[in-house]
Amino acid sequence: MCQMANGHTIINTGVDPIDYFLDGALWADCLIRMRSLYDFDGILCHKPGRVHGLMAQVERMDRDAESPTLYLQDGARIECTRDDDAYYKATDEFAWPDIEELDLDNLLSWAPESYKAFQASKATLPIDDPDSFEEHVFDTLDLVIAALGDD
Repeated sequence: MCQMANGHTIINTGVDPIDYFLDGALWADCLIRMRSLYDFDGILCHKPGRVHGLMAQVERMDRDAESPTLYLQDGARIECTRDDDAYYKATDEFAWPDIEELDLDNLLSWAPESYKAFQASKATLPIDDPDSFEEHVFDTLDLVIAALGDD
């Protein structure tokens, strides 16, 4: 079993980086394909399913840019690189909070919605109770298990 780097997976499957970032079914398929490519005995799915509702924040996409990019309604963007992880690029107005400003009950309360969505893609979720995860968080796991069963 091995945790495959996102960039390595994108390169070796030839998928579109934006689709890889957005589409949970495609990501599950890529995990399965990489397992087959390297003859691994298992799959380590180190991130949750893809972020639900993110497309509602996308103003436009540029799939042909050097780093395919999602341009978000608040002016931020997500660069979905062809050989690495996706990166959040904040607006000029973006400011990190001072530690005194953090709400310990909701650590991302200060952040714009686009940043919260990006952080959700990295498994930073506002959860303090394991039973409060939304079902979609497990979509990728469900798809991989459905495809492979006990294999």
